[in-house]
Amino acid sequence: MKVRARFGILALLVTSTALLLSACIQIDVESEFEADGSGTHSIETTIDRSIMDDEMMGAEFDEEGFDFDEVREEGEAAGFEVEEIDTADRVGVRLTTHVDDNSDMGDVLNDLFTATGGEGPPVEGFEGSFTESGGGIGGSNYRFELTVDGNALFEDEFAGDMEDDLDDGMDMDFGPDMLRQFMNLTYTVSMPGEITDHNGTDLGGGRVQWDIPFQGSETFFAESEDGSGLSLALILGIGVGALALVLIIVGGIVLMRPRKAPVDEPADPGTS
Repeated sequence: MKVRARFGILALLVTSTALLLSACIQIDVESEFEADGSGTHSIETTIDRSIMDDEMMGAEFDEEGFDFDEVREEGEAAGFEVEEIDTADRVGVRLTTHVDDNSDMGDVLNDLFTATGGEGPPVEGFEGSFTESGGGIGGSNYRFELTVDGNALFEDEFAGDMEDDLDDGMDMDFGPDMLRQFMNLTYTVSMPGEITDHNGTDLGGGRVQWDIPFQGSETFFAESEDGSGLSLALILGIGVGALALVLIIVGGIVLMRPRKAPVDEPADPGTS
C-alpha cells in the first residue's frame, strides 16, 4: 500500500481520538544549496515521544515491528545517509543525500519522499530547480523554484487504505482536513547570499520555509544575491577612475618632455 508504506505508523496514530487534538507527526524536507549549484537534501520524519511512551500505542508499535536497523538498511540501499533521531521530545529518522547539480531536482526529492516507506510506487509530487545567473566580478544571482503536488503525495486512495488498516466499524473521514490535525509538513530552503525575494516565510540567515500542501498544487520560489563580487556602479567607477589616471599620466608625460630650441635660418646672401 502506497500511503501505508510511506507513513507506516500513520494508521496506528489515528486510532486514538485524543491524538487528533494536536499535531504529533512532523515531516520536514530541507534543501541547502551552495554557490556552485550543489546541494544537500534531507527528509526528517518524527513523532511525539509521548506516543511511543503511551502503553496502548507503544504496544501497537511493537506489534507492527518498527525496526530502525531495517529502516537504515533500506535507506542506505537507496543511496541515502540514514540517521536515527531520539531526543527527549521526539523520535524518528532522517534521510540525507548530496547532489552536485540541482538544475532538475525533482527526482531526488521524489526519491527521498518515497524512501520514507520503502514499499509502494514512487512518489511524483515534486518538480523544480535551483539555478545561478551572473557571476564574474559582478557577483551572482540564484533562484529556487519548486512545484509541490499535494494530490500526488496524498492520493485519494489514502482514505480507503487507511480504513482497511483500522478496526471495522469506525466511521472516520481520512481526508486532507483530518491529516492537517495531526501532521505538520514543511519545506525549508537555505540559499547562498542574501534573500532578495520569496513567497514563503523568511527564517533569517538565507533560509525560507513553506507548508507542504495536502491537496492541490503550489509553487515555492526564493531568490538570493551573492554580494561578494563588485557591483556595476563600483565597476564603472573603477573604470572611469582608471581612465582618468591614464589621461593624467599621459598628459604629464607630454608636459614634461623637453622642447627643442628653435634653429636660426642662415641669412640669404642675395640680400644686403
